[in-house]
Amino acid sequence: MATSTINVKGIGPAAAGELAKHGFASAEDLASATEDALCQVPGFGALRARRTIADAKALVKPAQPEKKPDTSKKKTKGEKKSKNKGKGKGKGKNKGKGKKKKDEKKGKKGKKKKSKSGKKKRKK
Repeated sequence: MATSTINVKGIGPAAAGELAKHGFASAEDLASATEDALCQVPGFGALRARRTIADAKALVKPAQPEKKPDTSKKKTKGEKKSKNKGKGKGKGKNKGKGKKKKDEKKGKKGKKKKSKSGKKKRKK
């Protein structure tokens, strides 16, 4: 079944009518057309002709099934098993969280704060 020229990106009813007058009745006709042949149609310059041909080819090319990459990880003889088996995979509230550093737990002590005037305050 032929695909209508209106289905091609950038082709509306007026352009489709002009294309039909010049023998381009389907998107398949446009996909197999040459740039020079399409330039003979009023309203089609070299740039529009190239774009129309490319868009028609993209529309009519058969949809190929996408190959899904193999996501399964296969262990080879040289690979070792993970030592931290099951750690961080539980349902607890700390799931996926690593241990915090000492400074992050208790707050960073020992740093002097600056006042608004820019002078350093002494630690009491």
